[in-house]
Amino acid sequence: DIPLTQPVEEEDNNFTSFKKKDEPKSLDNINSKFYVATEDGEVIYLDWKPTKDIDTGKIVSNRPEHSFDAHDSTINTLQKSPFNKTIFLTVGGWTFSIWKDGVTFGPLIQSYPHDCKLTSGMWSPSRPSVFFIGKADGNIDVWDLLDKSHEPFLTQNVSPVPIITVSPFQMSPKQQLLAAGDEVGTLHVMEVPWNLRYATTNELHAFEHYLDREASRLELLDKTRGQNSLPTSIKVDSKAGHVQETEEEWDTRSKAQYGEYLEMEKKLLTEMGLLVESME
Repeated sequence: DIPLTQPVEEEDNNFTSFKKKDEPKSLDNINSKFYVATEDGEVIYLDWKPTKDIDTGKIVSNRPEHSFDAHDSTINTLQKSPFNKTIFLTVGGWTFSIWKDGVTFGPLIQSYPHDCKLTSGMWSPSRPSVFFIGKADGNIDVWDLLDKSHEPFLTQNVSPVPIITVSPFQMSPKQQLLAAGDEVGTLHVMEVPWNLRYATTNELHAFEHYLDREASRLELLDKTRGQNSLPTSIKVDSKAGHVQETEEEWDTRSKAQYGEYLEMEKKLLTEMGLLVESME
């Protein structure tokens, strides 16, 4: 027997967790950067991990790394794609936008201003290029960016009052439901048709490739605008001694280039079997 007053020998390895419980954990291997949506329609990218100020030596919060005036009213949705965590959707005001992490000049895709406010948005759980948009007129727009990038694939009237939230749910491999809640508290549940729940072959790769090409196009356009950013309507190259193109000429050329891009996009989607010509 060992008397209670006699100390028991303690092995160091038995109390390791207690000795180290108060030691701070390192954040070096943790990604502390994230996106924030604001009531003013801004999308902000910042790092929450505090740093030491060089001048004062105090621990301070970092300034935002990027800030975009993305929407014309409060942003109600900021959601990452369930298939690619670097792609995310924002909805606010009268528009929605598709973004990619690491692209710093703005959204890759921004919709046209709708006739009513967009109240919510949600990615499809089974198709990478599909998402649902709830609207203040009681309709739900279903977008498939690999089918159409300028208009919704389908518009479904759901309620006579504004839709507040939409949420798709995969019930089984053969059934997907879409729930929508409206302004008066009514829940509407609909079944998603098979063509909007079954992904096509290599759809994720095709969608990522589509966004990468869009990023390259916008980056080139951004550089072109930077080179033609003089405020006057007619730009003169003083070194070369000749008149450069006017803003109208630049706009016409840009539209022509965009038309060529749409034709190239259509040809690529047709070759991949993602675009079927309608027969009338």
